[in-house]
Amino acid sequence: MKRKSMIYAFMVCLAALLASCEGGAGVESTLTLSADKASVTVGDKVTFTVKNSGIQDVTAASGIKCVQTGKSVPGAEFVAESEGEWTFVAEYDGMKSNEVGITVVAPVVSQFRKHICLMEFTGQWCAMCPEGATTINFYASQIYPDVLHVLAFHNQDEFELPQEAEFSKKFKFGGYPGYVADMKYYGLVSSGQFSEDLKKASSPAGLHCGIALSSSMANGKADVSIKVFSELSSKYRLAVYVLEDKIVAKQNMSGTYREDYTHRHVVRKMVSASIAGDDLGLIEAESEKTADYKITLDSSWKAENLEVCALVIGEDGCVNNMAACHLDGGNAEYDRITNQ
Repeated sequence: MKRKSMIYAFMVCLAALLASCEGGAGVESTLTLSADKASVTVGDKVTFTVKNSGIQDVTAASGIKCVQTGKSVPGAEFVAESEGEWTFVAEYDGMKSNEVGITVVAPVVSQFRKHICLMEFTGQWCAMCPEGATTINFYASQIYPDVLHVLAFHNQDEFELPQEAEFSKKFKFGGYPGYVADMKYYGLVSSGQFSEDLKKASSPAGLHCGIALSSSMANGKADVSIKVFSELSSKYRLAVYVLEDKIVAKQNMSGTYREDYTHRHVVRKMVSASIAGDDLGLIEAESEKTADYKITLDSSWKAENLEVCALVIGEDGCVNNMAACHLDGGNAEYDRITNQ
């Protein structure tokens, strides 16, 4: 009897399991469409993702289209061509997804002047780097005066910082003297691309924030206050550096070392946590956020030649705008364009 009872119980469980499986077979999968942005300006790109049952990524095999126009979205990337409210839906294996709305607004005509962040990559051992520095200083003083800011990162010499290797690995600019403009364009200073990249970096297209900063020094420390004003709702990161200008030290010049060479714009310290910057979070449109830093200075640095640079990095990982001022009692107001 006991054996028959166990067999009967087993059969009951098996029947229940089969019934459950049969019932489950009729449950339809769900198709989910999502976008990396809900609001963009004309010319910006939105990337879609399609998932089956919330797990399986089926984006590549899905068809995505705009409900209003009926046009397909190739490569799951929609480039906003005109203002308006646009709705998108995906289809896969006979299933239709939820609808996703994207708001497209007119590009921001910024009230701020575009400042360029030019990172120079150099070294005391580099025989061609003085020529590169001459080129860079010409562009800074003659072509883009007051708006081109140079940050010189040294490689394998007495001025080297760990961040130089991080930038070199990230951007692969190809040698020395190298450059990275706005953490977006990069290459060799001697290349014909250098001038073109600076022209691109100087464009106000995509600019949507301004920076103001002030600094004071006392007893080997500096207090820096940075304000960021955003013209649209966006997330930002803030990278802060201390530079020392006009350092007299040795330099290889075309194969011969000189001890009286003047090094310009030498990055002495990264104040923020990483080259990606500190997270400022979301700043709502037409709003401001403030960040304060306390900086301990090296006693060997000359106070009169120290400068602080603030780089505001946008959601694309590039410098949207920047500002700089003297570390000892310096002040930089919002650089707004007048008579627009």
